[in-house]
Amino acid sequence: MDQATKEKRAEYVTLVQKAQNLIESIKPIKRLVQIIAAFREFGLFDFIRNGLDRGLNQVADDGFYGLDRESDAVQGCFELDNVLRNGLDLDLEELENSIKSVESLQDIER
Repeated sequence: MDQATKEKRAEYVTLVQKAQNLIESIKPIKRLVQIIAAFREFGLFDFIRNGLDRGLNQVADDGFYGLDRESDAVQGCFELDNVLRNGLDLDLEELENSIKSVESLQDIER
């Protein structure tokens, strides 16, 4: 095998390894997509958001059970409320198609 062929082979092996690493890294994202789809299907986002709203309104009004409105935990709840309201406008179909495209990289090695 000449030097150019060896270099091309090494480059190919590196690309395959990168593809495999990418495939492994998207597995948690794929699971999140499934969870989000289930939450949407069963209306759980609205259920959680409504409960969160009631609790946060009480915190704002009277310091719900003595919680400090400025505490990290309460601020985290406000952030979650914000995400539930504004940040979940994901196009799940598009995201799933992107995941499938990445997963198809597994066929490179074969």
